[in-house]
Amino acid sequence: MKPKIDPKLRSLIETFKAQGFILKGIKNGFRIKLENGHDVDVYTLKSNPSHIRARIKTKISDEAARSEKIEKIYRMLSERTRDIAEVHRFKLTKNMADAFVYYAHVDLSQTPAYQETIVIGGRAEEVSESYEVTEVSVEADAEAEPMEVEASLAGEAPVGQADEQIDLTDFLESGEAGTPEPEDAVRKLEAVDAKTLRQALDNLSLPRSSNVRLVVTRLYRSAIDPEELEESIGIETEKINTDNDIAELKMIREMQAVDFLDPLIELLWQAVNRKADAE
Repeated sequence: MKPKIDPKLRSLIETFKAQGFILKGIKNGFRIKLENGHDVDVYTLKSNPSHIRARIKTKISDEAARSEKIEKIYRMLSERTRDIAEVHRFKLTKNMADAFVYYAHVDLSQTPAYQETIVIGGRAEEVSESYEVTEVSVEADAEAEPMEVEASLAGEAPVGQADEQIDLTDFLESGEAGTPEPEDAVRKLEAVDAKTLRQALDNLSLPRSSNVRLVVTRLYRSAIDPEELEESIGIETEKINTDNDIAELKMIREMQAVDFLDPLIELLWQAVNRKADAE
């Protein structure tokens, strides 16, 4: 299924489209592919769809060089969207051995109303719910021709086909949508710093020497993108191998005391159970 884009983001998509950027649809938003390899993800928060966030992940270890790069991207985004949005400055949220993650709030209070007619592919349509964006392939270049975005409208469905045309999964909390996905865990953890994580693990009564605590901490560090987290869960599952570890994991899963950890703990629990069944 193609990613569903919140209609409030369409003014940004149209703006970047007109300026010749490479765009790719992602869950709840879109990705701006930059020539320097530092992509920018722009999306609405699953837990708060009114909040729009931009994210940059970089591996530049030198602090001065990294700050200069982030500031350059910030200035570019601010300049390119100055007529429709206010991009706040990026703040470092995750500082790990091999990656640094920055987030910024995007204020779209000046964006057109949701029901405003837009033109996609030369054809005017009313956007009432959401639409989908697939990959496009025009470089961000001053000489680039305007790109065409392959977009499918999801709104008023023919009678009897509403269930096929309108997918509300992305707008539900993970608990309502059923089994969480790695994306759910990443989005819950993305703005959580190391100090907040330590306090949450303390509140779960996990000793500093707890193997489960160490596993959860390592998974937090891997929660940069869904693919990396999924791979890490497979590795860390092998380290939950005693009855005490399993009992401890079950205890914190049943507590559901820390909202931002719940999807991660559930994913780990399910992986541990799949491993046990396979054995």
